[in-house]
Amino acid sequence: MLDDFDIWARQGCAGWSGEEVLPYFIKLENDLDFGGQPYHGNRGPIPVWRAPQENWGGVDRALHDVCLDKGYGWCEDHNAPTGTGVSPYAMNRQPAGWVRRRTRARWSIRIAASKVWSGYA
Repeated sequence: MLDDFDIWARQGCAGWSGEEVLPYFIKLENDLDFGGQPYHGNRGPIPVWRAPQENWGGVDRALHDVCLDKGYGWCEDHNAPTGTGVSPYAMNRQPAGWVRRRTRARWSIRIAASKVWSGYA
């Protein structure tokens, strides 16, 4: 991914190389799976999480199986510098799907606390 930013920098976007933007991504994220890696953050306001395979839906499982059958390799973290292959996608939320206190306090959001989300219909 950082290679994409390097392309932008070479095309004239000063300050947008992978090396220059990485510190800001690290400051933003709280990666619950790989936060200890030097290219991920573990103290930022944005949670990053990948669903374990046992929680994947049918489409995710089918795509995983077909890609591996076609010879693509497994990749634990697509956002790693060498990340390529079949990978769970990183989501910007907590595993349990809870709403943060700061979010609940916003005047523009009304929380329907008695409602339970059960997935897409």
